[in-house]
Amino acid sequence: SVLTELQPEICDALLGIAHSNRLLEELETRHFFLTQVENQRCYQYHPLLKQVLLRRLDSERPEQVIALTSAAARLLRKQRQFDEAWRLFVKARNYEEAAATVEEAAQLFFEGGRWSTLADMIDRLPAPVWWERPQTLLWRAWIGIQLGDTEGPLKWANRAVDLYRQDLNWAGVTRALIARSAAL
Repeated sequence: SVLTELQPEICDALLGIAHSNRLLEELETRHFFLTQVENQRCYQYHPLLKQVLLRRLDSERPEQVIALTSAAARLLRKQRQFDEAWRLFVKARNYEEAAATVEEAAQLFFEGGRWSTLADMIDRLPAPVWWERPQTLLWRAWIGIQLGDTEGPLKWANRAVDLYRQDLNWAGVTRALIARSAAL
């Protein structure tokens, strides 16, 4: 119930079984509040059933909800389903892995023109998390430049320069200086 969509391969990996597809097909055939997503090999619970299952699991085993949610997010990230992976990491309050997901997805999202989505993903992380991640700061600076922000990009690029210098990462310093120049 932690997943938005039940993909058989994700369910198999998450539950340690090899027959999720058969189980999901059977549940759908029996009209067990489960429907197949149109033209896809995945399923969705009826929203009310999902809510009941999640509440029950959360009340009986809250630590398991967090563990399952993070495990599902890791599996989705491996399959490059970055939006859903990020959402689950945030839901589990696993902000470091959410930030790592942003960093892994950033190039793809940036090149795809998904600047607002990427900015929102970064901005919704707690500031202390992304303020200490030079790569995230650098992506946030470039997004701000693309979106016409006149104040944030310089601040974020400067912070990235400082963090890369602390790590003696001269390639990172160079990238951050280029972003800083573009922000001026």
